[in-house]
Amino acid sequence: MVVGSNGSMQLMETEFSKTLGEMVSLHLHHQKSIPAFLSAVTLDLFSRQTTI
Repeated sequence: MVVGSNGSMQLMETEFSKTLGEMVSLHLHHQKSIPAFLSAVTLDLFSRQTTI
């Protein structure tokens, strides 16, 4: 994430961030919650690395 000149947050477009469309829509656009977005990304990455 990058802080814009007016204090807004912007998510930089990368190959990884392109895969987060649903999370961006839900947590950033609808809920307007950066902590919820970061938590969702963390949990998603954890679940990708953890197999039962």
